[in-house]
Formats: sequence, C-alpha cells, structure tokens
Amino acid sequence: MTGAEAAKLLALIKVAYPTAYRDMDSDMAQATVNMWQISFPHTPYIIMQLAFERFRRESKFPPTVAEMIEELQKL
Repeated sequence: MTGAEAAKLLALIKVAYPTAYRDMDSDMAQATVNMWQISFPHTPYIIMQLAFERFRRESKFPPTVAEMIEELQKL
C-alpha cells in the first residue's frame, strides 16, 4: 500500500468512525499515514479495503493495525 493509498484508507476509516482522528494536527496525521503504510507495504489497497469493509461490519470502534492484520488473515 502506498502513502496515498494509506491516506485513502484512513479517510474511509474517518467516514465510518467520525470521531476517529478528529483532534489530529498535520504532523500526527502524516505520522499515522506513514505508520499504516509501513505496516502494510506489500498489501494491495483493494485487499486492505476488503478487510476494512469486513471489520467495520463487526466493530463499533476504528481498527488498529493489529486488528487489520487479524482481518487480513481471515480473507
């Protein structure tokens, strides 16, 4: 997943969970994008999107990296 794709995924998370990331400044936002990108460097965006779609149907809270890893293992 590229940085742009990580930002796109985080935007989906923000839409699904409106309180997620609400108090972030630009430095923290960039650090969050970077963390997601380096956590999933070889995972195609479409696979991440599918994993997130599964996750959001089951959770009231935004996903952590660890939860997304678990979700990816289910695919």
